[in-house]
Amino acid sequence: MHVEERHDFVRSNLIPYDEQIQAEHSDAANECGEIFSHKITEIFSETNLEAQNYANEKRGQLTDDQISCGVSGSWMVFRRSVRPSKSRLVEDIGGKLFCSCHVDVNSGEPCHHIQCVLGILYPLDK
Repeated sequence: MHVEERHDFVRSNLIPYDEQIQAEHSDAANECGEIFSHKITEIFSETNLEAQNYANEKRGQLTDDQISCGVSGSWMVFRRSVRPSKSRLVEDIGGKLFCSCHVDVNSGEPCHHIQCVLGILYPLDK
Protein backbone atom coordinates (compact mmCIF):
# COMPACT_ATOMS: atom_id res chain seq x y z
CA MET A 1 0.00 0.00 0.00
CA HIS A 2 1.26 3.48 -0.83
CA VAL A 3 1.42 6.24 1.77
CA GLU A 4 -1.68 8.01 0.44
CA GLU A 5 -3.68 4.78 0.49
CA ARG A 6 -2.62 4.19 4.11
CA HIS A 7 -3.61 7.74 5.06
CA ASP A 8 -7.01 7.28 3.37
CA PHE A 9 -7.51 3.96 5.16
CA VAL A 10 -6.72 5.48 8.56
CA ARG A 11 -8.97 8.49 7.90
CA SER A 12 -11.88 6.30 6.78
CA ASN A 13 -11.69 4.20 9.95
CA LEU A 14 -11.66 7.05 12.48
CA ILE A 15 -14.71 6.80 14.70
CA PRO A 16 -15.87 9.61 17.02
CA TYR A 17 -15.00 8.59 20.55
CA ASP A 18 -18.43 9.40 22.04
CA GLU A 19 -21.43 10.66 20.10
CA GLN A 20 -23.14 12.06 23.21
CA ILE A 21 -20.15 14.27 24.01
CA GLN A 22 -19.98 15.30 20.39
CA ALA A 23 -23.69 16.26 20.47
CA GLU A 24 -23.12 18.46 23.54
CA HIS A 25 -20.36 20.50 21.84
CA SER A 26 -20.92 23.31 19.41
CA ASP A 27 -20.49 22.68 15.69
CA ALA A 28 -17.31 24.78 15.73
CA ALA A 29 -15.84 22.70 18.59
CA ASN A 30 -16.70 19.45 16.81
CA GLU A 31 -15.20 20.66 13.54
CA CYS A 32 -12.04 21.85 15.31
CA GLY A 33 -11.77 18.52 17.14
CA GLU A 34 -12.11 16.57 13.91
CA ILE A 35 -9.43 18.64 12.17
CA PHE A 36 -7.12 18.37 15.17
CA SER A 37 -7.67 14.59 15.43
CA HIS A 38 -6.88 14.11 11.74
CA LYS A 39 -3.74 16.26 12.03
CA ILE A 40 -2.46 14.34 15.08
CA THR A 41 -3.24 11.00 13.42
CA GLU A 42 -1.44 12.09 10.27
CA ILE A 43 1.66 13.22 12.21
CA PHE A 44 1.68 9.98 14.22
CA SER A 45 1.34 7.90 11.03
CA GLU A 46 4.23 9.74 9.36
CA THR A 47 6.41 9.28 12.46
CA ASN A 48 5.50 5.60 12.59
CA LEU A 49 6.44 5.13 8.93
CA GLU A 50 9.76 6.86 9.58
CA ALA A 51 10.36 4.59 12.60
CA GLN A 52 10.40 1.62 10.22
CA ASN A 53 13.69 2.96 8.79
CA TYR A 54 15.28 2.50 12.22
CA ALA A 55 16.42 -0.51 14.21
CA ASN A 56 17.30 -0.91 17.88
CA GLU A 57 19.51 -2.98 20.09
CA LYS A 58 18.74 -3.46 23.77
CA ARG A 59 21.73 -2.63 25.91
CA GLY A 60 22.41 -5.43 28.37
CA GLN A 61 24.28 -3.66 31.14
CA LEU A 62 23.10 -0.42 32.70
CA THR A 63 25.69 2.01 34.01
CA ASP A 64 25.77 3.06 37.66
CA ASP A 65 24.52 6.52 36.60
CA GLN A 66 21.54 4.98 34.79
CA ILE A 67 20.69 2.80 37.78
CA SER A 68 20.86 5.79 40.14
CA CYS A 69 18.46 7.69 37.82
CA GLY A 70 15.94 4.83 37.92
CA VAL A 71 16.56 3.53 34.38
CA SER A 72 15.21 0.00 34.00
CA GLY A 73 15.93 -0.50 30.29
CA SER A 74 18.08 1.08 27.61
CA TRP A 75 18.21 0.80 23.80
CA MET A 76 20.48 2.14 21.08
CA VAL A 77 18.35 3.27 18.12
CA PHE A 78 19.95 3.90 14.75
CA ARG A 79 19.05 4.35 11.10
CA ARG A 80 19.33 1.00 9.34
CA SER A 81 21.62 2.40 6.65
CA VAL A 82 24.05 3.95 9.16
CA ARG A 83 24.06 1.21 11.81
CA PRO A 84 25.17 1.90 15.40
CA SER A 85 27.87 4.47 14.52
CA LYS A 86 25.30 7.28 14.90
CA SER A 87 22.63 6.34 17.38
CA ARG A 88 20.18 7.77 19.89
CA LEU A 89 19.61 6.44 23.36
CA VAL A 90 16.11 5.52 24.52
CA GLU A 91 15.70 4.79 28.24
CA ASP A 92 12.83 3.36 30.27
CA ILE A 93 12.46 5.37 33.48
CA GLY A 94 9.51 4.47 35.66
CA GLY A 95 7.67 2.77 32.81
CA LYS A 96 7.97 5.78 30.48
CA LEU A 97 10.37 5.95 27.52
CA PHE A 98 12.63 8.97 27.08
CA CYS A 99 14.83 9.66 24.03
CA SER A 100 18.08 11.60 23.82
CA CYS A 101 16.68 13.58 20.84
CA HIS A 102 14.07 15.21 23.18
CA VAL A 103 11.53 15.54 20.34
CA ASP A 104 9.00 13.64 22.48
CA VAL A 105 9.39 16.15 25.31
CA ASN A 106 8.92 19.15 23.00
CA SER A 107 6.03 17.77 20.92
CA GLY A 108 4.23 15.54 23.41
CA GLU A 109 4.25 12.66 20.92
CA PRO A 110 6.63 9.71 20.84
CA CYS A 111 9.49 10.35 18.40
CA HIS A 112 10.45 7.80 15.75
CA HIS A 113 13.22 6.46 18.02
CA ILE A 114 10.69 5.63 20.77
CA GLN A 115 8.26 4.20 18.22
CA CYS A 116 11.08 2.00 16.93
CA VAL A 117 11.64 0.61 20.44
CA LEU A 118 7.89 0.13 20.96
CA GLY A 119 7.43 -1.40 17.51
CA ILE A 120 9.14 -4.72 18.15
CA LEU A 121 8.03 -5.60 14.63
CA TYR A 122 10.99 -3.66 13.13
CA PRO A 123 13.87 -6.07 13.81
CA LEU A 124 17.34 -5.27 12.52
CA ASP A 125 17.40 -8.15 10.03
CA LYS A 126 14.31 -7.00 8.08
